[in-house]
Amino acid sequence: MRILLFPAFFLFSLGLSAQNSDTLNYNPEFPGGVSKLAVHYFKIDFTREQRDLLNQNEIELIYSIEANGKAVLEKVNGVSDPAILDSLTQTTTKVSLFRPAYADGKPVSSMYFLALRFPSYGNRVATDFRYQRPAIDNMEDVVYGKSMDMLIGGVFNTFAGSAKDYLKAGGGMKIDMVFGGPKFGIGMNISFYGNGLKKPYPISSTRQQNSTPPTMLLGLVGHWVVLKEEKKQVTLQAEANMAMHNVTNRIDSYDKDYTQFSGFSPGILVNYAVKLGGDNLNAYHWNPTVVSHWINFHIGLRPLIYDQSAANGVMIELGVGYRMKSYSIKSYRLKD
Repeated sequence: MRILLFPAFFLFSLGLSAQNSDTLNYNPEFPGGVSKLAVHYFKIDFTREQRDLLNQNEIELIYSIEANGKAVLEKVNGVSDPAILDSLTQTTTKVSLFRPAYADGKPVSSMYFLALRFPSYGNRVATDFRYQRPAIDNMEDVVYGKSMDMLIGGVFNTFAGSAKDYLKAGGGMKIDMVFGGPKFGIGMNISFYGNGLKKPYPISSTRQQNSTPPTMLLGLVGHWVVLKEEKKQVTLQAEANMAMHNVTNRIDSYDKDYTQFSGFSPGILVNYAVKLGGDNLNAYHWNPTVVSHWINFHIGLRPLIYDQSAANGVMIELGVGYRMKSYSIKSYRLKD
């Protein structure tokens, strides 16, 4: 008869956030408490080799809790052995339903974190405390992963070259969406401008030209972080855009006689961002993510190369906007 030995371990349970005093809002809970949940994992018959991998290590189980209380093990941090991961996943399918989270009195999907420590063989000891979503200041040895950078802002623009003879100073807006890592990212840009017409362009069309012919730039963005500090950041941004400049109105979708200048506009911009407040720890697809908010100032030069030389020139652009940055966290350790 084979005798199964289970390792003693210390169990820490982490819930989604501090319990709200509002009785209509609850965090997810496991019936009977953390010890009842732990029993399911106590019963796993790990091999001695697997237990050697688990001893003295802390593993973190990240669940998604559906509105009906069903738990799905989304990720396990701290161990990569496929057999151990499979055992944990299969065991999770057998646990009973959680009491789901409630928001405004209605069940909602949520997250639940469970940390297990396997120090040695012997008696099991379990400690139960509510999970407070950790602040970024409580983390150390943080390894950041992919990033998302979104900017929306207003701009002032004016021109040099031939375009200056036809267009007044004006303004518009721009939107950037950039994905990448901590230092480099690539994404898309779209910008709109409205500039008053100083005098009509020398074209053959007899139609009345727009008094404020709109310009749109659409293309690719690459940016490099050249200075990164806690409260400020400087990035160098390069763009390659299609340029469209509507000189006369298009009457309908069948109208072929309207005038639109088309071309290409490379661009180089410098962004100076100042952080608003501190970093916030959030979750995206059940993975921890750091989100920060910034006010962004930029200056840029955009050569304009159209199929009509009268509109060619260099756009000089100044802008201010809101920037949101988010970084995924690949790994971290909570401070003792």
